[in-house]
Amino acid sequence: MQRLLVPRLISQRLASGLTRRTFARWYQDMMMESHLHLVTALLLTVAVMALVELVFDQSTPGFTRIGWLALLSGAVLIAVKALRNYFFFMMCAEQVANQAVCGRCGVYGRLRLVREMGQQCDVACKRCAFEWSIREPRDD
Repeated sequence: MQRLLVPRLISQRLASGLTRRTFARWYQDMMMESHLHLVTALLLTVAVMALVELVFDQSTPGFTRIGWLALLSGAVLIAVKALRNYFFFMMCAEQVANQAVCGRCGVYGRLRLVREMGQQCDVACKRCAFEWSIREPRDD
């Protein structure tokens, strides 16, 4: 089965989020974005059900049915992509959040960005200045 690819920008978004705001705000933004994808998938599911009804309506001419069928196919593809993005953003945010605990003092989410390097961000605790790396989730 072929994978659906999503650009790997989680560490870049985390770095810019920590530079401009707090970790809690970054996490909230990730949750909002993932739930936006979920709402999109649900609305498209309603559209798919309506389009299925139009495609199977016997009184509709053939060419119109083909148009509805094309719209149905597009709506299904976009809904699947939106649902995949919902799960992707939720899981990435959770995996990053699990790494946001200071190893020395145990405080959660009080981070300062030290540097961003590719698929990881080096962060420091705002309370005790302990440094560690938050790695971007992999597609395993």
